Amino acid sequence: MVLEDVNLRVDGSESLSIVGPSGSGKSTLLNILGGLDTPTAGTVRLGQIEPFTLKEKELARYRNEHVGFVFQE
Repeated sequence: MVLEDVNLRVDGSESLSIVGPSGSGKSTLLNILGGLDTPTAGTVRLGQIEPFTLKEKELARYRNEHVGFVFQE
């Protein structure tokens, strides 16, 4: 399991960086937060929304309105 016992809270006025060695789960965490990968266990809550309880079209709308990625390359 790549991510285990992860609890993360970021308030709206905060920013953060996710750093770590290769294979530590950074991309997995970001993909789960972005709704691109589905967690195998646990709960994801972003604000008052649990994205993985949404239907496919609702999840797509959620991503469109609330999630953004800046790729390295």
